[in-house]
Formats: sequence, C-alpha cells, structure tokens
Amino acid sequence: MYADNMSVVSSGEHSVKHHDGDSTCGDGERQGELVRPEDSASQLSSRTSTTKSSLGRTRKRLVAKMAALEAEAASLREMQAIELEELKLRQRKQELALKTTMDMAKAEKLVYAIDEDCLHMTPPNSTPSPALSDKQESSKDSVPEAGDEQTPQKEPRNSPVDSPSNTTLKNEEPSVDKPKTTPTDDDNPQKQASLLELVKRGQQQQRCLLATMQLPRAELPTFDGNPLQYWTFLRAFENSVDNADIDVNAKLIRLLKYCTGKARKIIECCAIMQPDVGYQRAKALLKERFGSDYVIAEAWVNKVTKGAPLASHDKVGLREYADDLKVCKETLDTMGYTQEIGTQGVMVKLVEKLPSYLRNRWIKHVRGFRKSNKSPKIVNLVEFVEDAAQEANDPVYGNLHVSAYKPQKPEMRPKVTRPDKTSYALVTNSKMNEHVTCVMCKGNHTLFGCSEFKGKTPEERFNFAKAERLYYNCLRPGHVSSACSLHRVCSVTGCGKRHTKFLHPLKQTPSSSVGDARPAGLEATAQSSFTETDLGTSCVTGVGVYRVALPIVAVKVSAVDGHCSIDTYALLDNGSTSSFCTEELASQLNIEGKRQSLTLTTMTKAKVKTETTVVSLVVNSFDQQGAVNLDKVYTRHSLPINDDNIAEPEDIKKWPHLQDISIPQVEKGKVHLLIGQDSPEALVPLEVRSGETKAPYATRTRLGWSLNGPLGMSRRAAVTSSYVAVDDTLEQQLQRFWKLDAAESLYDDDKGMSVQDKRAIALWEKTVCLKDGHYELPIPFKNNPQRLADNRMVAEQRLTSLGRRLKRDCQLKARYTEGMKELVGNGYAEVVVGDDCVTDAAIWYLPHHPVLDSGKQGKMRIVFDCAAKHNGQSLNTQTISGPDLTNKLLGVLLRFRQEQVAVLADIRAMFHQVRVSPENRDVLRYLWWPDGDTSLEPAVHRMTAHPFGGTWSPSCCSFALRRTAEDNRQDFHPDTVGCVKRSFYVDDCLVSLATEAEAIRVSREL
Repeated sequence: MYADNMSVVSSGEHSVKHHDGDSTCGDGERQGELVRPEDSASQLSSRTSTTKSSLGRTRKRLVAKMAALEAEAASLREMQAIELEELKLRQRKQELALKTTMDMAKAEKLVYAIDEDCLHMTPPNSTPSPALSDKQESSKDSVPEAGDEQTPQKEPRNSPVDSPSNTTLKNEEPSVDKPKTTPTDDDNPQKQASLLELVKRGQQQQRCLLATMQLPRAELPTFDGNPLQYWTFLRAFENSVDNADIDVNAKLIRLLKYCTGKARKIIECCAIMQPDVGYQRAKALLKERFGSDYVIAEAWVNKVTKGAPLASHDKVGLREYADDLKVCKETLDTMGYTQEIGTQGVMVKLVEKLPSYLRNRWIKHVRGFRKSNKSPKIVNLVEFVEDAAQEANDPVYGNLHVSAYKPQKPEMRPKVTRPDKTSYALVTNSKMNEHVTCVMCKGNHTLFGCSEFKGKTPEERFNFAKAERLYYNCLRPGHVSSACSLHRVCSVTGCGKRHTKFLHPLKQTPSSSVGDARPAGLEATAQSSFTETDLGTSCVTGVGVYRVALPIVAVKVSAVDGHCSIDTYALLDNGSTSSFCTEELASQLNIEGKRQSLTLTTMTKAKVKTETTVVSLVVNSFDQQGAVNLDKVYTRHSLPINDDNIAEPEDIKKWPHLQDISIPQVEKGKVHLLIGQDSPEALVPLEVRSGETKAPYATRTRLGWSLNGPLGMSRRAAVTSSYVAVDDTLEQQLQRFWKLDAAESLYDDDKGMSVQDKRAIALWEKTVCLKDGHYELPIPFKNNPQRLADNRMVAEQRLTSLGRRLKRDCQLKARYTEGMKELVGNGYAEVVVGDDCVTDAAIWYLPHHPVLDSGKQGKMRIVFDCAAKHNGQSLNTQTISGPDLTNKLLGVLLRFRQEQVAVLADIRAMFHQVRVSPENRDVLRYLWWPDGDTSLEPAVHRMTAHPFGGTWSPSCCSFALRRTAEDNRQDFHPDTVGCVKRSFYVDDCLVSLATEAEAIRVSREL
C-alpha cells in the first residue's frame, strides 16, 4: 500500500515535473529521492501526512496554472483573429485603391467622349502607368490564396494534444509566441508614395470632371462661308468636336450640320466618301475655299474699304468702324498680310469712309508726318480712328459732339411722338397750310387754290403742267413720280391713275357708281369751297370726293349716380386709347370732375397744353339693351367730328345688304362723345354686314348698329386724319421744366421725385436748424431705428491696409495725417471719449482712404467709404439718396456766357459746411491713430459734418445751399439770391453780369 501510494505520488510528481519543464528521471532515481536513509518505520505516519499535504498544494498550483494558461490561450486566439482581420483590411484597402484608379481612368475616358470643354486633359493611354502596374502587382501579392499557411485552421476546442493550451503546457515556463506578420505595402515607403500619388491624381481628375460638368454648355456657331468667321468657327469646332473621342463619322456629320450656305454646298460631296477620308477632305476644302490667308485678308480689306462714308453724327457707326479697323489690323498682323492695308491707296480709301470733319483732321495730322519726312502708317490711322471714336462716344460730352456736327435738315412737319402713358385719338380735322407761290399767277397759294388754273379746261391744265414740268399728281416741280410723297390716285370713278382729278380728261369721266346726279358743268370745272372752322378743318376740293361714314351710334348718356339721361351721338373710335366728351354734355348732366392738364399732339401741332376735366359716364344703347360704364372720360370744348360723317336712313336705302338695318337718329344731334379702346366692351363687333368692293359695311355692338365706309359722292367732304396724344403728366412736367429753366427750388416739386425722395425732403424741412452759422440736417435713413451691425472689424482691417500704404509713401502719410488733423481742428470731426464710446444708438464705422486728383496739382481728398459692406449691408444701402437738386451743367454754362462780366466762386469744403444731427453722428465713426503714429492703438473718431462719400450728401448740401438763399432772401439783392439758385453747379459758381458794378455787388454779397 505504501508502494502504491508512493507510486502515485511519484507519478504525480513526475507529471508535475514534466509539466513544469524539468528533465524526466527513471523510477529508481525518483524513488531514491523520495526514500531517504534517515527515514524509519516510526516516522511513516507523519511522513504520509506531509506527503498528502504537499500533494494537495501541488494540485492547486496546477489548477491555477491551467486556468491562467487557458485565459492566455483565449487571448492568443483573439489576438490572432484581430491580426487576421487587419490583414484582410489591408488587402481590401489595396484592392480599393486599385479599383479607384481603374474607375478614374474610366471616368477620364468618358469625359473625353461626352464634353468637349474638357479636351485640355490628356486622353488616357491603353496601357496602365508604371505606378498602376506596381500597384496591381502589389495588390496581387497581398491577397491570400486558398490553402495558404497563414490562413488559420479552426480545430476542435477540446483536443488535448493539438490545442494551443496543451502545446504551451509542455514547458515549465509559459511562453506565448505571437505569430509573425507578413510585410505589406504599408511597410514599403516607396509603394506608399506611389499610392498617394495615384490618389492625388485621381482627385485632381475628379475635380476637373466636376468643374467641366458644371460649366455652361458652349453653343457651336454655324459657318455660312464668310471668310471673316472662318477661324472663329474652326477653333470652336476643333475644341468641341474635332478633339473629342468620338467616331470620325460622327465628326463628319456634325461638320456638315454646322455648315450652311456656300460652306455646306462645297463639302456635301464628302458625305459619300469614307468617313476618315471625307472628314479630312471636308476640312481641306473649307480651308482652301474660305480659310486661306489671302482670302481672309481680301475679305477684311473689302469690309473696311467699301461702303458709304459715315455721317458726321453717327457716333455708333464710328465706334463700329474703329473696331473693324482694329480687328482687321490685328488679324492681318497675325497672318503676315499687314501690307494689304498698309499701302497709301488703301489708306486713302479708309480715310474716305470717315466723316468729313475727321477727314480734315486727318489731313492736319498727316501734315505733322510730312514735316519730319515720314509717311503715316496703318497703325497711325487705326490709332487716330480709335481716338476719334472714343471722343465721339464720351459718356458725358459725346452728345455735345453729335449736336455740333449734326447736319442741317430741311424743315419738315413736326413728327408725332408717343410719350409714355398717353392716349391717342383720331378725331380732329387737320388743315393743310402750305406757304408757297402759285406757279401760274404767282399768288400766295398753291396751284390747287388758283382760280385762274381752275378756270381752264382739263386739256389746258394738262398742257400747262407739262410745260412747267410739274408732276401730274401733286402739281409741284423738281421731282419725278418715284420721288413724290403723295401716293393718291385719281378719284374719278373708274380711273385709278396717279394724277390729280384736275387733269382728268372729260371724255373718260364715267357716271357715278351709286347713281348720284351731278350737274354737267361740275365735271368740266372744278369748284372749290374752303370752310375753315376754329378746329382747323381742311376741305379737299375737286370732283368725285366720297362722303365717308364713321362708326357713330345714337346713345343715351347719364351720370353714374344720375337719373336723367341725354340722347346724343357717340363715335366708336378704334384708333383712340382714351374716351372724350364735350363740356356741354358734362354740364347738361351736372357732372363735376377732377381738373387735369393734358398734352394734345396733332399732325400740325405737337404737345399742345390743354386743361380738361375727368368724369365718369354711363352709356346705354338707344333701345336700352346694352349699357357700358366709362370710368375715365376727358372733357373737351368740342369734338371736331363733322355731321356729314353721321349716316342717315337715306344712306342705308341705297345698299341692298343694309336694308334691314335700323339706325336711330337724334334730332339736331351732334357727336358729344368719343369712346376709345379703354372701353373695349363698347367696341367689340357682335355682327358685321359687308357688301361689294368700296361699299359701306355695318357693325353691331352693344350700343347698336353703326355704318362705316364710303356713302356716295359729295361736292365737298372734309378729311379727318389728325392725331391726338394725351399726356396726363403735362402739368407736373411743365412745372418741373419751368423750375429747371428758372433754377427755382426743386425740393417743393412733388412730381419727378420718388416716394423716398419725398421722405428725405420732408425730413429735412421738418428738422433743419441753424447752429453756429451752419445748417444741421439728419441723415435720411430708410428705417428707424437703424439696423446696422457692428462692423468695427472691417474698419480695423481697412485701417491696417491703409497703414501699410502710408508706410510705403512718407509724403502721402504726412499729407493724410495733416488732413485728419484738419478735420478735427476745423470742427468737421471729433474724438469719441468717455461715456460717448458706449451708447445704445446705432454704430457704424467708416473705412477711409485717400483719393488723389492729378488735375489739381496732386490735390488729395480724404474719402469715407460709405459703400463698404458688412453682412450684406452698407451705410449707403440703409439711407435715402435724396432728389437731385443740382443745377444742370449745360444751363449753368449757357447762362455764364450771357453777359460781359464774369464772376467765379467756390464753396470751400461744401459738404463739411453742413452739420450732422447729434443723434446720427455715431453711424459716422472712424478709426485713426493719434498724431498718425501707426504704432499706437487707433482712437475712435466721428464726423460732425456730412462726409464726402455718402449718397445723401450731395442732395443734403444742395438743400442747405438753397435753404440759405431762401432764408436770407430779404437781406440781399435778388440777383444774388438768383445767383445762388441758378449759377451754382455743386460747389462751383459761374455767373455773368452786365456791368462791373453789378459784378462787384454780387461778389461782395456772395
């Protein structure tokens, strides 16, 4: 039993020793170690107890060691799994980089085929780049294959031999060896740099692709064979189509599509060729036919040398001709064909196209070359024309240039204009006044009004006209039929030739088509009867004048709120945009309207001022079946519509197609109402009755039937062909014109000002005050309270920039510093100190900078930038600019040339003479260094006067100037007051007086 126990112990110890890593011993040796000589049988019991205790402790150590090793084995397995995931991630990264490179190459190829605007990029090659090849090889090497030794094999967890735990327990000292990782691309700096370069290149190509896709699509122009447009078309076509990665056949089709006219015709034969051959041949044909240097040079020479000379007042044409000359020169210089326009013969042709005054100026210009034994070159001529074009198109004085060279035209009838917001009516009669001498009797009348001429037979009149070489239609000499402005034909029925009825032979006069009985003597002798009314009626004399009916209807007219109505006639005028009635009609209806001034323009008189009243009427048909409201009707003293234009029942009976039409009549009625297009419901035709050629027709509207057209023959008929333009704003415009001419104050004129301008004037009128000899006016803000954000940061940045500029220019810094001191010293600005630095009022900082005037001996002006923006707003955008109260420069100059003695004056620092209200001064803050020392902290200042740079300042100062004249009118001579109002242009005064004494008096009072 002891032996068995010892054997077990020995076995256990052997197992323990083996697990701990000690060398293995034989059984005899192990027993020798356990049984020593000193052991005896008496000590067996205690020895056994000790052995059992030692065995228990050993087993505990083994269990603890096993638990620790199992935990370490689990950690090892987890570590291996993590490393495996890292390996997979590196492999995925490499695959993704390779895929990204391939996608970028595909996208690059797609861009070349889609958008012609990205053709500056190099097309991708068919073979991958070395870097890409390296990357692919690297990626292949890094991807694990099936069966690779690195791939972990999953084994049963309970295997006692092959598990990591059992393997580790073979040694006495636990040692866990981590698996060795295989080197990857991440460990190779060269490959990492190559990969980074590929990524950067792909990002750049993607940005280029995105920018190209966002560009607006360029439209390809067409080419019609004009050599001047050849290179423009060719460059655009090459950039859009030729360099694109598309099939040659598609390029040829597009070339045919974008060629028109002669260019299309010459290359159509290339469509039947092979695409590659046809495309190249088409381009060669276009080059040969339209794009050769000689053809283009000849086309440019023809463009700039041929054509009519420019008119003296055609400044637009001069600008275009100067541009053509410049482009021609640049083009020929590029092609090496400048000699084509550089010869004296061609230059003479170029000069001949210039206006007469420029030709004379060029001759004087050439004189300077002749004196130095030189000849002018084409570059000199181009520069000369360029300067002349800029001079003629000067934005300020260009109109003076045009008026100076405007050719004199023969006096003509005033042209009828169409002003804005006007009404037109074809209602008045015109009177033809011709102040000429009679060719036959030398009297003060035309040949049509000559009694001696009309007393002759048609044959005698014809012979006289032929002998005097008169045109047979207008009976005037000096022109042929093609140049005659009179296009009428003979009014004798059945003739229709272009001659006056006075020359119509008697034997060709047919009977009237409407059966009118006429005296036989009327055909032989043309009777004339002129009836001139106060409205200017011009009657046509002669034989065969038609009586024409106008669309006049009988209506019942009443006031809007009235109960009584009046029967009268109304003209339905499709050529009028407004409605009119007589003052008599308005008076009978007891209507009082609003007074208003109008401008009436007729064929003989333009823009005639007239007073009128605006009323509202209700018009009903005679059978009271259709009513129309006229909201705006202008009253006139009378309507110039003849009674002969009113159709009568007898007129209807003559025409079969009008037999069943009934037209009511008004006893002793006249036309008291004209209805224009502002009431379309009264003019819309509901039914139309028409007959044969030259027969009258009838129209039915809501107001009844009306007759239109020729009614028959009449001995005398008045022609109504006038033109009336109505301008509602004449009164206000005329007042403004008078005030401009007399230089009266404009700020009391309601018209011509915007709503904001009126607000500014009202504010200044209400708050103006005089303090310490200066007027004090507030800043006209659009909103109160002001909505201004803190922009001190902007002012500080601008001040820093200004400081760098001043450091570079010591002289400018000294002048600028002195100017800043003068602002404070003269009271135009003040330093903000103490409690004024913190305020609840709106605060705005103004950046400032110097402006140098080279025309005034280098004068420097400090300008405050009121237009500087912060968060989308500036001081100028938050204020009202106010009305333009400045006198017109042309008027000041013209009045300055009126008298003999001239007086010139100037207001020193005009803007700074007008103070700003204290509550507005904090929005005029600015920063400046004490004594100009840029090393110190900038101090806060604020303007006490209106700054030069505010949009409201000119209007504000002009208001103060005029207010000065008004407030001191009683203390000075009227000439001095008028001088302040009429002779100041901003701050400069130019006035002329008749005598020196007057000039001295005005100078002293100013």
